[in-house]
Amino acid sequence: MNDDLIGVSPGTAVTGFYPPGTDTDGTNAIYASGYNTNAAVPLNAENALTTAYNTAAGMVATATVAGDLSQASSPGYPTGTLPPGVYKSSSSLSIAAGNLTLNGAGNANSVFIFQMASTLTTTLNGATSGNVLLTNGASPCNIYWQVGSSATLGGQSFYGNVFAYSSITINASTFTGRALAGGPSLGDGAVSIPLAGGSIITNPGGN
Repeated sequence: MNDDLIGVSPGTAVTGFYPPGTDTDGTNAIYASGYNTNAAVPLNAENALTTAYNTAAGMVATATVAGDLSQASSPGYPTGTLPPGVYKSSSSLSIAAGNLTLNGAGNANSVFIFQMASTLTTTLNGATSGNVLLTNGASPCNIYWQVGSSATLGGQSFYGNVFAYSSITINASTFTGRALAGGPSLGDGAVSIPLAGGSIITNPGGN
């Protein structure tokens, strides 16, 4: 973790850190009722996750997507590049055969929302595939992944805020965003929270 917060509610412990309840360099906060009396922090986060998940799920889609997002297309953009919008899938989504590039269209406030009924999976294959890339003003603060079940992130880089109904497993080399779910699991990669705060807004196209 890089200057981040981690917490669980209603769980009582966060494992994998030594001593329990601390991080590797002492700069980050870990909240769990088993050793931190400030239980309001993770509880508030749990309630906020429910609101964020339902809000993202309720946004009106501007386009439908399916399967591997690295092969998705949008008029005026190359394959694997998407402009701001709300993208809906009735099943699972992945990033596997190539990379997904999110193009902010020159607007730093542009918003990307991905809604999927089931899983999200990114596959590690170095820099050539399985990654989320940002260009032309796209910000990780304004990227949202609403996952109907579980997310497994294994690419070299991933950006955005993941709201998963069940669980999130992070094996990405670099994860920049927020992971909020019933059971997040962190691998060996670096996890960072973007500096700027983002919000779900009603004009995801940034117009």
